[in-house]
Amino acid sequence: MNASVNWIAAYNYLFLAFNSENQALYVGGSTFCRMLQQVDPGSPSYQQLIALRQQQGKSTSRKDFYWDLIQNLPEEQRFRLYRVFVDHVEPHDKAAADNVRNIVFGGGQAVPVTVVPVDLWNSEKLNKSLKDIDQAIDAHHYNRATTLSYTCLEGLYKAYASQPFWAYLEGELKKVKDVTHIKSSEPVKVAGKVRSAGLANELAEKFLKSSQRVGTEAITKRNEQVEKLTSLLKPKVDAHESEES
Repeated sequence: MNASVNWIAAYNYLFLAFNSENQALYVGGSTFCRMLQQVDPGSPSYQQLIALRQQQGKSTSRKDFYWDLIQNLPEEQRFRLYRVFVDHVEPHDKAAADNVRNIVFGGGQAVPVTVVPVDLWNSEKLNKSLKDIDQAIDAHHYNRATTLSYTCLEGLYKAYASQPFWAYLEGELKKVKDVTHIKSSEPVKVAGKVRSAGLANELAEKFLKSSQRVGTEAITKRNEQVEKLTSLLKPKVDAHESEES
C-alpha cells in the first residue's frame, strides 16, 4: 500500500458527501455497489452483499460495509474506484470532491480516463493498456507507467502500420451505400483518428486521399451489378403481344 495516502481520512470525507441530504449527491447501498462493479465486475450486488454480511454476522450499516468493500480492493483498483467517486461528487459539491482528490491523488487531478473508440483496431487490448497506465500513474508508480507507455506506443504503431488493418478499413469503406456518406463514414473517421494520433501518418494520409475515389467506385460498381441483376429478372415481353396491345 502507498503509505502517502491517508485512506481513513479520504473515506471519512467521502462518506460525508455520500451521506448528504442532497439527493443528487447521496449514494445508497445499491448505487455504491454499482459503482464498485465498474471497477470490479465480480463484486456482489447490494442484495447479495447484505445477505452475505448477515450470514457472516457483520454490520450492514452503509458506513461499515462501504469501508470494508473499498479496503478489500487491491491498491490500483482502489485508486480507480476513487476516480469514480470523485466524478460522482464533483458536479454537486466541488469542495468535497477536492478534499477527497487532494488526499488520494496528492493534490493533483486524477489522470483523465482515455478510451480508444471501439471502432479502432484491437481496441480491447489498447483500452486495457491505457487503463493500466492510468492506474500506475494514480498509484504514483511512474517508472511502470513510462514502461507501459512505450509498450503501448510500440503496439499501436505495429497495429496501424500493418497492411491487414488498412485492408480491413478499405473493405469497410466499400460497404458504404451512399456517396454523400463517404466522408462521414466510420473507416474515414478511424483513419482520421490514427493520423491525429501521429501514428502511421503516411498510410493514413494515403487512405484519406483515396477514400472518396475508392468509395465512389465501389458504390458505382455495386449499383451497376444491381441494375444488371434487375434487368435479368424482369419478365420478357413477347414481340407479338406488344404489337397486339
